[in-house]
Amino acid sequence: MKVYFGRQNGQQTLGEIVKINPKKFKVKQLEARGVRKSHAVGAVWTVPPSLCTPVYDDDEQRNAARNWVMNKRAEDQAAEDQAAEDQAAEVPDLFAVEKKNEHEDMFSKLLSLSSTHDWRAPINAHIKQSDYDAMNDAVIFYTATCLDIVDRDDDVGTYRVHAIGYRMGPAGP
Repeated sequence: MKVYFGRQNGQQTLGEIVKINPKKFKVKQLEARGVRKSHAVGAVWTVPPSLCTPVYDDDEQRNAARNWVMNKRAEDQAAEDQAAEDQAAEVPDLFAVEKKNEHEDMFSKLLSLSSTHDWRAPINAHIKQSDYDAMNDAVIFYTATCLDIVDRDDDVGTYRVHAIGYRMGPAGP
């Protein structure tokens, strides 16, 4: 298909589309182009469709071009639909889903330690002794610091813990 390509108020050059990529056309130059620097006939340019204007000799060519564009759009839509069906048919990665849930659980544990619900802030909290390992893992994962046991109350089964938090730790600014 022949087109004129170039900017709207710039030089328009006759060319022929040799390849259609998803976002741009490859257009072979059919006439000389350039004022200060001339570009040889036959050079291939990468041109966005917005800078191309179709060339029609008669109504028959205009209709053929319109049909070609409609067929190309239909083919592209069919390919997109097939890709979407293929993607939907894929089995989800259960390990990734499990990991995501694990990370969400760890983050909620980290937030439960903070009085301000700011996960980057220093941590001073009372936790159950049985929750210490899970809470410490969450703090290490998100803040790169450790929970220090400041005080323990064996009668109630709790620890008073402290961590410097993300901002003051090695990963902070």
